[in-house]
Order: sequence, then structure tokens, then C-alpha cells
Amino acid sequence: MARLPKSCLIGFFNDPDQLMDAAHEATDQGFRNCDAYTPYPLHGIEEALRVKRSWIPTVSLAAWLIGGCLGFLFQYWVHVLDWPLNVGGRPLNAWPAYVVIIFECAVLFSALTNFLCLFVACRLYPHPFPNVLDESLTNDRFALVIPARSTEDEAAATRLLKQMGADEIRKVG
Repeated sequence: MARLPKSCLIGFFNDPDQLMDAAHEATDQGFRNCDAYTPYPLHGIEEALRVKRSWIPTVSLAAWLIGGCLGFLFQYWVHVLDWPLNVGGRPLNAWPAYVVIIFECAVLFSALTNFLCLFVACRLYPHPFPNVLDESLTNDRFALVIPARSTEDEAAATRLLKQMGADEIRKVG
């Protein structure tokens, strides 16, 4: 959930198509950092709001690679440098035997990093309880939040929401 700006306008809609049209129109008119609240996922709302791709998959891949490398280095250190045992004439660095532990370490590091990244990305610190904008917002209504940095932005956003058929318009902040 996006953090609400200090001053914004919220337009409430009863129809998801109206919300999609309003989101397209808002981004076409130059409004940035808009957000939508819906009772169910709407296909294409991310494109309409021009939401950027998340940074979490990149961090997850990096953690996966680091975990795999650390798993390999730990096994190499144990079997070759710290406690070398020659069992059956095999080489000390028999890396195919390490594959399972490498994979498990990679998955562990990636999972723990994802868990921590979601706390950061969803802003679940230090106060994870968001302000409720409307009791019925995600039950049966749709809302479009448009940040208004100035009175001109506020007037333009109000005109846009009225033009797009908003049932109710509220100012927050």
C-alpha cells in the first residue's frame, strides 16, 4: 500500500471500468504517484497507473547467488582446508557432492531476504496499521487517490474526477 501524500484527493467509484478510465486519464494528464484501492485485483491497473517494477526480485536473486556461493565456500573450506579426508581416492574438492547444500543455502538466504524486504517494501515498521480512508472502500467501492501538491493540482484533479464520474470526492490533508 502506498503512503498517502500530505495533501491528496480521493475519488470514489462504484464501477471498476470508471476507475480504470480515471486512472488512465490521470496519468495521461501528468499526475504521478496515483494509487487505486479495489475490492479485488483489476487486470491492467498497474499499467494504467504506470507503477514501476518492484525491486524485490533483484534483491532476491542477489541473495540467492550469495547464499549459494557461501554454501559452496563453507563446504570447500571444511572438506579441503580445515578437515581434508580422502575417502575412496576421490578429489578433496568434489563439487558435485556439494550441489544439494549449495541449493539449500541459496533458497534459505533468498527466503529470509524476501521476508525482510517485504517488511521494508510494505512499510510495516514502526507502525504497521494504516489509516482507514473509508469503511466500505475495499468491500464494494473503488477509489483513486491523486496527490495534489498545489491548489492548481487540486482544482485539476477535482475536475478530472468529476468528469470521469466519481460518486464522491474527498480531500485528505
